[in-house]
Amino acid sequence: MKRLGLVLAGVLALGGCASASADTPIDVADQVTRAIYSDDLNGTVAHFDNALREQVKTEDVDRLSQVMHDLGSYRKLTALYADNLDRRYDYQATFDRGTMLVQLRFDPDGRVAAYRVSPTQQR
Repeated sequence: MKRLGLVLAGVLALGGCASASADTPIDVADQVTRAIYSDDLNGTVAHFDNALREQVKTEDVDRLSQVMHDLGSYRKLTALYADNLDRRYDYQATFDRGTMLVQLRFDPDGRVAAYRVSPTQQR
């Protein structure tokens, strides 16, 4: 889990600008989080920049998906912090039995350059 969190931290980042497909940062964060929850590697990396995409492995998504499933059904993302200048965003992912912190950074082209997710609370 630690390795996966670090790898995904390097790969995904919440951005302050729209992604290449003109989605808002929270839309992109939700799409990536849902893809991880669904254990969907292609969906996970769809908004990543090339450098981050190359770092993400199937087994990383598998492990993180299991951690998310341990918290129950994925419900929603709530915005916690936005720095549009640096294109960094923090969200709280809410599950049935807990929450996770989701942090993203976007590159100047609107691709996810960093993504980090970590458990914050379990009920």
